[in-house]
Amino acid sequence: MSSVLTLGVLGCGGENEGPAAPEETGSLALRVGETPPDTRCLVVSFDGAGASRVEKFGLTPGESASFEARVAVGLLAVDASAYASSCSRVHSSSVPSYVIDEVQTVHVRPGRVTELSLKLVQSGRIGVDVSFHDGDLGSDTEPFHLAVIGDTPYGATQAANFFMLVDAINADADVDAAVHVGDIKNGSTRCDDAYFTTIFDEFARFTLPLLYTPGDNEWTDCHRANNGAYDPLERLDVLRSLFFAEPGVTLGEPHPVLSQAAIAEHAAFVENQLFSAASVVFSVVHVVGSANGVAPWFGTDTTGTKFDDPERRLAEVDARIAAAVDWIERSFELAESDESKGLVLFMQADTFVGATTGFEAVIRTFADRARVFGKPVLLIQGDSHRYTEDQPFAFGNEAYEITEPVPNVTRVVVEGETTSEWLELSVDPTGTPLFAWARRQVAP
Repeated sequence: MSSVLTLGVLGCGGENEGPAAPEETGSLALRVGETPPDTRCLVVSFDGAGASRVEKFGLTPGESASFEARVAVGLLAVDASAYASSCSRVHSSSVPSYVIDEVQTVHVRPGRVTELSLKLVQSGRIGVDVSFHDGDLGSDTEPFHLAVIGDTPYGATQAANFFMLVDAINADADVDAAVHVGDIKNGSTRCDDAYFTTIFDEFARFTLPLLYTPGDNEWTDCHRANNGAYDPLERLDVLRSLFFAEPGVTLGEPHPVLSQAAIAEHAAFVENQLFSAASVVFSVVHVVGSANGVAPWFGTDTTGTKFDDPERRLAEVDARIAAAVDWIERSFELAESDESKGLVLFMQADTFVGATTGFEAVIRTFADRARVFGKPVLLIQGDSHRYTEDQPFAFGNEAYEITEPVPNVTRVVVEGETTSEWLELSVDPTGTPLFAWARRQVAP
């Protein structure tokens, strides 16, 4: 049996049509068309921007009901559970009778109502996870500019000069935010904590919000002898604890964004993030080179003391691919429901060089959703180090068995292995084309 929970989001933040101030709030209207027979309490939890709360609403089986809660404007990942007990008897260990079939993402704006229908289905999972974040880095109507870098710094010289790249981006008054698409070291140097901390400190020097997605060099490939023969999953844990210690908050200038940590089924993937600006959804997803982590570990070990662990290795790969597919689906769903003019997806791996192993589900999902979306879509990657722009699905893609063209997708690979160049991505929601980009040089 199922019931439909209809959620309306009414922004009440005033008449200002520009970027929403953090203190602006909206009215969240929850309406239940018909309460399932064994349901007496609806629980919604809000968790974000350093604060969390849980709200309970009493229900009468068979009857409709409506409720209202005040929330801040921005991006909202919505989850809800319904219980057979009265609200006074529902506790953190209580098992819900019904849950929504899928966590949904909506965009709360002042002065505007957004309708979202959530179906309650008989519970096949336990727990409530709702996360609220002000996920707007700019207004819907003003141009937005991003600095994109990747595969940097490489080696000791570039590590010593990385500050100049950071300073050059900081000095550009037009740039609103930055993205690093992974590989904060080369593939032949050690993956030590001290190095990670050095790069973290450099990231902290950004005077604008910075989003970062890990590359293969800083965890997947750390099993190599010249990288320190580390356990890759242990290195991934270190990266997450250091660079994503506060899920849903950017590096550099702290700013809330939406993190997949808000989605209970994939909460470990704190590094998958998205935000909205200039009527475009920007999404960062963790997809890495070295066959997306499929490649065996410790092949260079000569001591006979390090061994591959296929069960752990492939379990991580499967979980990360499932999370990536979910995040891509969720990003396009948000863009569609928000009537966005375009979407940008960032990832580390260059998925069009060499074999497709480890990338099939991610790329097919991306291509399918982009085709349905129909509006301009950018795929920005790193990994292969040489600047590239193309349309990988203009006539389909034989390697990925994509038979239908997806002409609205353009791919850009940022120049890597350098501290003297960055890519400026400009978005003009009122102009044509929507996207423009240019390679910027760092003055010597």
